[in-house]
Amino acid sequence: MYTDKKFPPKASSIGALDGKTEAEAAKDIEWVRADKYFESKMSSDDKEKGVRLKLFEGGVETKDIAQGGLGDCWLMSALACMSEHEGLLRTCFLTQEWNDRGKYQVRIYDGRAGKWTVQTIDDMLAVKK
Repeated sequence: MYTDKKFPPKASSIGALDGKTEAEAAKDIEWVRADKYFESKMSSDDKEKGVRLKLFEGGVETKDIAQGGLGDCWLMSALACMSEHEGLLRTCFLTQEWNDRGKYQVRIYDGRAGKWTVQTIDDMLAVKK
């Protein structure tokens, strides 16, 4: 499985959380692959029907974007704004199908460099225990 070396699945990647130090936050989170996390939330009926996790299903709406506790409101705000322009958000996700290695590519605009860059990321999620 692919692991993003620039954003490894450890507390130092996200820093302080909910007013806790990095060390305290590390005790409250675990890192889980996206498919495993969402499978754990599915009903047995959905599993029997073969329901699969999808990056995009139907249209993308502003209300689809929700901020968690990572202090990433700047990113969530940008995603919500992009969702107002049909198809724009989809163009950022170069890999749009599930990858069994957990390796994906996204396009992100680098304002300092003044150009779009391609970032390779994994599918690890920081979730509260």
